[in-house]
Amino acid sequence: MLVLSLSGCSALPAESGRVETSSLSTSHIQESSESQPDAEHEQASSVQGEELDAASVIEDTAAYTVYELAFERDGMQIYGNLYLPKSEDEQYPTAIIGHGFGSSYSYMARYAAILAENGIASYVFDFCGGSPDSRSDGDSLQMSVLTEREDMEAVLEGIQAYRFVDRENIFLMGESQGGLVAALLAASRPEDVRGLALLYPALVIPDDARERYADESDIPETSQMFGTPVGRVYFTDILQMDVYDEIGNFDKNVLIVHGSNDSIVPISYSERAVEVYPSAELIVMDGAGHGFYGVDRDNAAMDIVEFLQQNTLQSTDEAIEGGGETP
Repeated sequence: MLVLSLSGCSALPAESGRVETSSLSTSHIQESSESQPDAEHEQASSVQGEELDAASVIEDTAAYTVYELAFERDGMQIYGNLYLPKSEDEQYPTAIIGHGFGSSYSYMARYAAILAENGIASYVFDFCGGSPDSRSDGDSLQMSVLTEREDMEAVLEGIQAYRFVDRENIFLMGESQGGLVAALLAASRPEDVRGLALLYPALVIPDDARERYADESDIPETSQMFGTPVGRVYFTDILQMDVYDEIGNFDKNVLIVHGSNDSIVPISYSERAVEVYPSAELIVMDGAGHGFYGVDRDNAAMDIVEFLQQNTLQSTDEAIEGGGETP
């Protein structure tokens, strides 16, 4: 195994079969000790925010509590689960996690649990119309990458109101199509997103659409994608999209984890993304395909934990107390 890392990540176990390449900058994680919050931020921080409803607890473990928590977008309910660590902290870095095409929040629950076990609050949710198994409202015939970006944006805006959220340390995370969605949202809301963690992001989707249809007039009203019916909007929304132009202006740190044997999203798309982003790191899971399971999944989760911890801004008081440096 070859490890090329500029990010300060710890060495990987030899049996993991992972290769790291990196252009990750450390400049983005050493900025809080010299900055002072403005009056608007101080006012926002003083707001107690929303409380969680004890009746919504659906799981309680030694390390975290899982709450059922919903948000709304255009009159539609977005269903999800919040994994909140158990500690004396009042606020936590928080990750918003999006699932892939045709999947659901439950596939990402293991990642959410591992993050919570390591002191990071996480919210996994179903996109509206995201799959036949979705517990959110909506129909797959009205779903597209851009409607899912609106879903994740509604979650981002909604979760900021909760008192457990450290608003300076909100991260976006997603797998496959959810990774593309997270990348698009981060680029459009960089002031609200501390960092970005992507699992085999489906940056290939616009190219796939153009291979199917040369022109919008060729797109039928309904079609099938991996056995899931989609409407015309699924393709019209991304047919003309230059995905790298869309995502490339996100200038904070990005972590991408991708399998070397991914036949759905070729790893070349993530390799190009690392070149496009100003500050990004790619970890390659040798032999893994599209979707991680077992040891690969847990290794990827711990890579993400380390990335989020390294990129979490400390408060001004904590930075001064610790000598003015963040992890």
